[in-house]
Amino acid sequence: MNKIGKNVAQHVYVHCSVIEELDAPQQELIKKASTLASAQMGGDFNVIKLGQDKNRLTLLDYPGFFYEGFPVLRRYWTIDLDSKVVTFRSYADSLNPPLLHRKELLLSHDHPQRAEFSALTSAAEQIGLFHDPLRIGFQRAWAALLAQRGYRVVDHSLLPIGNDESEVTSATEEEGVDAPIQRHRTALTRYGFSAPIQTLARFGFLDGSKTIFDYGCGRGDDLRGLRENGITAAGWDPHYAPNETKHTAQIITLGFVINVIEDTEERLAALQGAYHLAEELLVVSAMLANPEALRGKPYGDGVLTTRNTFQKYYTQGELRAYLSESLNEDPIPVGPGIFYVFKDKDAEQRFLLDREINRRNILRPLQPISLAPRQEKTIRRDKAQEKVEQHRACLDELWTLYLSLGREVDRCEVVHADELVAAFGSIPAALRLIKARQPDADILLEKIRRSRMNDLRVYFAQWQFGRHTPYRHLENQLQRDVKAFFCDYPSALQAGRELLFAAGQPEAIATACREAAESGIGWLEEGESLQLPTSLIVQLPAVLRT
Repeated sequence: MNKIGKNVAQHVYVHCSVIEELDAPQQELIKKASTLASAQMGGDFNVIKLGQDKNRLTLLDYPGFFYEGFPVLRRYWTIDLDSKVVTFRSYADSLNPPLLHRKELLLSHDHPQRAEFSALTSAAEQIGLFHDPLRIGFQRAWAALLAQRGYRVVDHSLLPIGNDESEVTSATEEEGVDAPIQRHRTALTRYGFSAPIQTLARFGFLDGSKTIFDYGCGRGDDLRGLRENGITAAGWDPHYAPNETKHTAQIITLGFVINVIEDTEERLAALQGAYHLAEELLVVSAMLANPEALRGKPYGDGVLTTRNTFQKYYTQGELRAYLSESLNEDPIPVGPGIFYVFKDKDAEQRFLLDREINRRNILRPLQPISLAPRQEKTIRRDKAQEKVEQHRACLDELWTLYLSLGREVDRCEVVHADELVAAFGSIPAALRLIKARQPDADILLEKIRRSRMNDLRVYFAQWQFGRHTPYRHLENQLQRDVKAFFCDYPSALQAGRELLFAAGQPEAIATACREAAESGIGWLEEGESLQLPTSLIVQLPAVLRT
């Protein structure tokens, strides 16, 4: 098996630059195949597809491999070395050719462009572009998916589609040099939700339980879509909705606004004004710098376009620093050019912890509460069983909560606590009754307890890079988690530090990789790599997740 390359099903894809890293028999097969196909490596093809059938391979030509973010396939040759049959296919005239993703995997680990290509893959993963493999293989579907997500690819960057950056088409459209900057001209007409709104949907904020206010709503397309989905949403815009009232909401969105304001003091006032209105969360997005962002002439800290609009382009790091300095908060990146700034610190802690939760372990098939009476009591009426049947819905909710928390449940966390206490005397008594009727309950609960503890260790490892929140300011559920799993707050922080340092120990990494592979999570190349779909990351041992 190869220690390099991109693995898809039973095949391995490698770039021609790593041929010398393959074993001698494979090199010889590629040489024979290229001779049969009359195709020159590096000129006619640059990617090789190898399979379990060593006498059958494919030579592929991606002419834009190094300069296209997601290269297009131009042609390929499939060679059967046994029968000496060559099959050729060209996509030169195709309107919907195949695309290549995760191209960094085809290169050697020390290739100078591998990090750049990996960053593009990570950005695509962050906004969920790879969640549906059926939609990413061909150019048209990929372009539609990008547009639906609200992004475009420039060079090797994913950029949010935030403002209209088109230029004038004739001289008659140009403004005089002293004309005021026309900020409203940057507002797009959208036919789908903007990228920041889509992040809210992805993280579960658009279930209808929260109010939303769009500060600088432009033409109002996001608002119309939110309202059509039964979400309470309002907005204000200085040009398109100047008579609407600015008011508080649980979530405030400031979408692609700060980058079109040329006056730095006014820009800061808009940002701080939006944050002031947020009860729980401010979502900020801005245009990112890219090779195409240099159009126009320098103006202030941005550029003035031929349409007399202003654009301030940020890097991801610059945007994060600006938000942090302006709001004195730690913004959380959730996509290229998109940050969350939480005013409600309990909500922030829940959000950060939920992102670390091993949902695969928590959302395991739950054991239903048994309705069968115990064998020794079949002769007489089982009053306890009748009580279970009477309150089964509440008991099911309690059991599900217990499994999700992995620890003893506090009464204030139980929705129907009064009913359960009245029926069974206390919450612990109700839990004992449930556990007594579950097969292998203690084994199941111990597995969930360890999984939940690892979630928290990963969470507190992440905390080492930010400002520590005092224990008294922790969200109430998190306080109970700390007490149940670590006894006290210093021990929880220490557990996070220990896990973080373990992530720097090759022996710990190697052991965890073997543990994951033995559990069926990923494909292990001993001493080299553990390869797995990103959807399985939450199942990895804690040190690898860290």
